[in-house]
Amino acid sequence: MNNRTVLACMAIWSVMAASSCHKKTTAIRVQFLNALPYSGYVDYYLQGEKRSSFIGMAQGSNSHTADLLTGEPLTLEIQNPNTGSTLLASARADWQAGTHYTYVMYGDTAAPQGTWLSDTVAWPAAGRFKVRFGHFAADAPALDVFYNNDTIAFNRVYFGTDSTQALSDFTDLPAGTYTVRVKDHNTGQTYLIQPNIGIQGNRILEIFTTGLMADSVTAFFQLGTMAR
Repeated sequence: MNNRTVLACMAIWSVMAASSCHKKTTAIRVQFLNALPYSGYVDYYLQGEKRSSFIGMAQGSNSHTADLLTGEPLTLEIQNPNTGSTLLASARADWQAGTHYTYVMYGDTAAPQGTWLSDTVAWPAAGRFKVRFGHFAADAPALDVFYNNDTIAFNRVYFGTDSTQALSDFTDLPAGTYTVRVKDHNTGQTYLIQPNIGIQGNRILEIFTTGLMADSVTAFFQLGTMAR
């Protein structure tokens, strides 16, 4: 190899190295929420790496970090831990820095659906927490949700019916002891009540309904919570 060839190779290597150095790595936070009736336990993979195992219905994962290069897609896969078969997989290239993503599995067990939720909500002040509600119970009517006398959700409907009316905004509340009530928006009937729940500050919570009102045994209508 002559000197001219060596210099050319070095120049190409320098350009490639400089290019790779300029690729920005961004840390994206992601959680998985299992709101699928009769789902059984599932494993959750982020960027090809298993992050949580045996997540049952009405359960969620911790918030995990995906370190992504500019242009690299955010990938997520939900698997059956017993067979290794994939229930859902998703990849999105439109992720944004400073955004927290929640991937929800819901719908019909025979044909599960997945949806991405995203937010840029600021962390709560000391001694306070923030909470958001999502309606993922297919046969439940429009719902209102209360933390004591504070309205968390008003007239929220099933996500599969109207995704724009299924998710509430975040509500900022002081840490303390709460009784949580889920009511029929139209009749005022209380379907679920969870008394005396102590909630610490410095938390962002996702609360959600899942299950079926028509099944009071196996996949019963219930309220789940997932914290960051």
